Amino acid sequence: MKNYKLLILAALTLVFSCSELEEDPKGILTPATFYKTQTDLDAGVTAIYRPYMEFFLNAQGSIPTLAGDDVTSRAGSNKSDYREFDQFQYTAGNSWLKEHGWNHLYRTVFFANAVISNYTNAPEGTEREQAVAQAFFLRGWAYFQLVRTWGPVPIVTSDVATGEEPRSPESDVFDLVISDLQFAINNLPASWPGEPGRPTSWAAKHMMAKAYITTAGWPLKITANYAKAAELAKDVIDNSGHDLMPNFRDVWLEENDNNIESVLAVQADNGGDWGLSNRMPLSVGAADDDPGNGWDDYFAEIAFFNEFPEGPRKDDTFRTTFANGTLTWEETIQGNPYYSKLTGYRLPQNWQFSGNPYVLRFADALLLYAEAQNKADGGPNAAAYEAVNKVRRRAAGVNDNSVDLSGLSSDEFHDAVIAEAGWEFAGEWHRWYNLVRNEMVAEATAKRITDDRELPLEGASAGDPESAFRKFYYAPIPLTEMLLRPDWQQNDCCN
Repeated sequence: MKNYKLLILAALTLVFSCSELEEDPKGILTPATFYKTQTDLDAGVTAIYRPYMEFFLNAQGSIPTLAGDDVTSRAGSNKSDYREFDQFQYTAGNSWLKEHGWNHLYRTVFFANAVISNYTNAPEGTEREQAVAQAFFLRGWAYFQLVRTWGPVPIVTSDVATGEEPRSPESDVFDLVISDLQFAINNLPASWPGEPGRPTSWAAKHMMAKAYITTAGWPLKITANYAKAAELAKDVIDNSGHDLMPNFRDVWLEENDNNIESVLAVQADNGGDWGLSNRMPLSVGAADDDPGNGWDDYFAEIAFFNEFPEGPRKDDTFRTTFANGTLTWEETIQGNPYYSKLTGYRLPQNWQFSGNPYVLRFADALLLYAEAQNKADGGPNAAAYEAVNKVRRRAAGVNDNSVDLSGLSSDEFHDAVIAEAGWEFAGEWHRWYNLVRNEMVAEATAKRITDDRELPLEGASAGDPESAFRKFYYAPIPLTEMLLRPDWQQNDCCN
């Protein structure tokens, strides 16, 4: 992480229990015997950040979201793990999904558990509580990703896993997410001066608002949680000190890392000791003279690009010309527009860089509030309109009300906000989860230009086109996990 030293090596060796050893363990370091000082605790917390950061720094963390309508993958090459989700042809043997998703998330959980289970051995004080609050936040984040991606998952909250944990229902997983984030809200500081990248109490509130709005939709449909999401998001909007950057392009420039819009971002470090560079330029198409030549992982869906409102945000989201402007995206090997915002507008010689990937940015709090308030109250109020209109004005590059929404019914407003979020966060791994919790996958997929894809547009029950897609809402549990646990039932996608 930028701007401060991290102690990781010792902590990484202490996250697993040695409780089954037969020899006298008095001289052996374990989590229970290690966490005696604040320095020990800080080292343990530092270890948690590694898998969390790696999740965001490689495009493979995005694999489940390739089922959304904003991104598509290339055919052939070594991109089949992406293509499975792009084509709704999931397999439990998807190696990158396990390596860069399931494994990173559960490593985050296990490293966090080592701290949470033993932090009281360190001296009491504000520093101790702030340290463990980071562990609670990161564990809550990890389980939020796990439950949204795989649905019922095993809950492990101690530093010893038995290997016999059942898959817990979504409601139980979300209860843990909310509980962990509440501890983080209560104990994290409002800021970390000189230490960007650590979650703040505002980041915890923002994340909890996302958890609540997710539980208000599919599958739990606890509609009372819309009001809770709205309250938390409004607090972030009114009191966090965060705001939109004036220009959309400025959000993505490396020199603007940790800007006022950044509620939480991973601190990439190209060439640093950790080797944690941001590899997104290579993944989403930074090539110029020969774009689509095999390195790129994913691109923009053509139908999504065509629907995208014209204006500065569209210009700065996509790259549409190459070879010094002599080649259009239609003429490239892939034949799709490229995402340029995630690359920091870099070309291939800069495919690794130190631009910080966003975990949470303020625009999300605005749109989340607008959606949740409208749903909670049966119609948008003035603050909800202002929240979404602030995003729309920046997108269009105007300072007046010429692009403002007004006079919409509750359903119309909801659809407008979901569409706005799709455009604002195009390619940022948001769209798929928004479609799923709102059960809008069929509607979005029907618009996709399918090329050679075999999308499951048939088989829907009468009057319910979404029924053809619900089995794809959750990714397959990795095959290696299923082989170890024959008592588990595979998700519907791959039964």
